[in-house]
Amino acid sequence: MLKVLIVDDDFYDTQGIVNHIAWEKTGVSSVLTAQNGREGYKMALENAPDIVISDISMPAMGGLEMIEKISSVLPKTEYIIISCHDEFNYAKLAITLNVSGYVLKPIVIEELEQTLIRVAEKINRDKELFAEIKKRIYDEVGHSITTGLGEPLSDVKAPSLPLRKSGRRQEIAIQVREYVDANFTKIPNVPSISNALFISPGYANTIFKQEFDINIAEYIYDKRLKMAKELLTSPSARVSEVSETVGYSSKSYFSAIFKKHTGLSPRDYRDKYAKRGSQL
Repeated sequence: MLKVLIVDDDFYDTQGIVNHIAWEKTGVSSVLTAQNGREGYKMALENAPDIVISDISMPAMGGLEMIEKISSVLPKTEYIIISCHDEFNYAKLAITLNVSGYVLKPIVIEELEQTLIRVAEKINRDKELFAEIKKRIYDEVGHSITTGLGEPLSDVKAPSLPLRKSGRRQEIAIQVREYVDANFTKIPNVPSISNALFISPGYANTIFKQEFDINIAEYIYDKRLKMAKELLTSPSARVSEVSETVGYSSKSYFSAIFKKHTGLSPRDYRDKYAKRGSQL
């Protein structure tokens, strides 16, 4: 079960979220609240929440500054922004901080609830993958190591031990994914990834596809398109700025890629899906 921290200086918005979200549907068992970024940062360090739901504009410390500070200490925490600011620059900054959701005020409970469910599912998938990889590594390495008395070494720390072949492939695939997740807006091509990680492009792509059922280039496309879609939900978003933000220097190339995958041009997508907000 997951732990959520809500950070908002608006008491009524906070209580509306606490009282109206169907928490059991989202897999959340514990809900904490804080009134500003400074208090939220302190509570996050004390409680290590899985998800932080935060306003942007607050006294003492703003939401984005708080998220940046928490991320440096709790890198696995996920974030959902709630804000009355329907501005491209806010959305752009939020996404560069790896924010998983951006919900406009006045809050639509159903929208926030669906965002929570999506983020919770991502957290659970990551936990399951980590547990599976840890188990595989232990199965491959731990059981083959014994003490001087011939007893299995039960507390093997697998990352510090040499991995067998399949375990090593999984580790490399995860390293590639983590590198892409952190740098996908700046990656010029697949060879640049393999160069950074000191592996050959062909080998990197082969093991990545075996592990995640998608090749590296397609994974980068998916990440960029997801970010572009998020940015284009702001009515003030400019296609040229979105293109540059997600990693395409050519607006026309970005538009062609976007339309190929979504069936809509970036401008049409923005006009159709730009968020206008509605009452809580």
